[in-house]
Amino acid sequence: MCMVRDKRGGSLANITAFVAVSVRAELLTYFRRRTLSTTVAEELAHETLVRFLEGGYEHAASEARAVVFGIARHVLIDHIRAKRHESQTRAARTGHEDPDPFDQVESDAPSVERILQSRDELAVASAAIEAMPPRVREAFVLARLHGLRHAEIAARMGISSSMVEKHIMDATARLLLAMKKKDLR
Repeated sequence: MCMVRDKRGGSLANITAFVAVSVRAELLTYFRRRTLSTTVAEELAHETLVRFLEGGYEHAASEARAVVFGIARHVLIDHIRAKRHESQTRAARTGHEDPDPFDQVESDAPSVERILQSRDELAVASAAIEAMPPRVREAFVLARLHGLRHAEIAARMGISSSMVEKHIMDATARLLLAMKKKDLR
C-alpha cells in the first residue's frame, strides 16, 4: 500500500480519494491528448493509479503528483510498445503494415517550423536590442531581463524614474517595430 504523508508527517486517511480527486482528471487529459481515445485514456489512467497505489511508494503529499505522472509516462511507453509489437506481429502475419502507433501520439514539443520561427524572432529581437541607444538598452535590459523596478534602475543609472519609464517605452516601441518589419518580409 502506498503511503502519502502530509507536510506535518501524518498519514492521509483516504489515499485512494486523495489520488483520485487530485490527479485523476489531469491523468485523463494527459492520456487523452496522447492517445486520442477516451477509452484508452481511461484504461491507462486506471493502470497508473493501480501501479501507484500498489507500488509501495512513500512520498510527501506534495511529491505524489510528480510520482504519479512519472508512472503515467512509463504506462504510456508500455502501451505504445505493446501497440507497436501488436502492429508488427499483425503485419508479419498478414503482410499488411499498420501505421506506426507513434505517429498517433501527440507531442508537447514544438514543431520544427515553430522552432525556426522562434529562432528568427530571437535574432530580430536581439538585433533590435543591440541597435538601441546605450541608455535605452540599459534601462530595458535592467527592467525586462533582470526584473529591476523603475526606482532601482533610476538609482543605478542616475536618472529619474520617469526617464526610466520613457527609455523602456522607447525600447519597447523599437522592439515592436523591428518585429513588425520582420513580419512584413
